[in-house]
Amino acid sequence: MASALYDAETRMTGEGGVIIPWKLGWDPDVVFRECRCLEATAGVGPGGSRFAVGPSFRGLWRPIFPYGADALLTILRTSDSPRGVVPHSTYIGGEAGFVYMSVRIGLGVAHRVSGPGPGPHDTVFTWNVGVRTIW
Repeated sequence: MASALYDAETRMTGEGGVIIPWKLGWDPDVVFRECRCLEATAGVGPGGSRFAVGPSFRGLWRPIFPYGADALLTILRTSDSPRGVVPHSTYIGGEAGFVYMSVRIGLGVAHRVSGPGPGPHDTVFTWNVGVRTIW
């Protein structure tokens, strides 16, 4: 899969990843397909890089009606100019995402586990929105 998204910390981010199916299903009468999968994505933007992994569900209804949800463990490494977080730090957190018509919205929380000194941004609310293509 490939994504272009705006992330609260890394700003405009390009992502690539894989979806590995655990269970596939479909009903030929209604042309419905679903996937219970393991998702792994990695992305980079001007504010840093991001890696996420976790379970996801994807569905497709005829003609093209993609939707889904995921629950991801995220690791964020910030660069010199992140948005709203401490530069040169590592954050670990969780995120829930929802996909509808190839638009994904993710909301979560992350906690700083390494980086320069204590600060006001040790635990942060995270969000992102973007377009995702799966082939």
